[in-house]
Amino acid sequence: MGRLKANELLLLGKTFNATEALQANLLNEVFEETGQQFTDKVFAIAKKMASFPVQALQLSKKLLKNQQRMALLEQCNEAEVLLLGERWASSECMEAVMQFLSRARTSKKANL
Repeated sequence: MGRLKANELLLLGKTFNATEALQANLLNEVFEETGQQFTDKVFAIAKKMASFPVQALQLSKKLLKNQQRMALLEQCNEAEVLLLGERWASSECMEAVMQFLSRARTSKKANL
């Protein structure tokens, strides 16, 4: 859905219809059928899914969730690396390192 759209929906209390939910990738499909035709279509999908081995479905779902989690962790890691690189290159960091080295030299001379 993306952060901007999520903020709009959550912070402004905005609602959305099925087509908008589909466009935001919250749904896989929107059914045009209504009433009994809708129920029949949903049950056909459920029946097909129920025909698959339970453990295979569970493991597949676990793999998919893990891939999403890993992608998120990689994104977080990339953001952290960029931020740390910026901090290390900053004049503020250089000043702190110079102060540390200066104290280390002073401490070493005092111990001699």
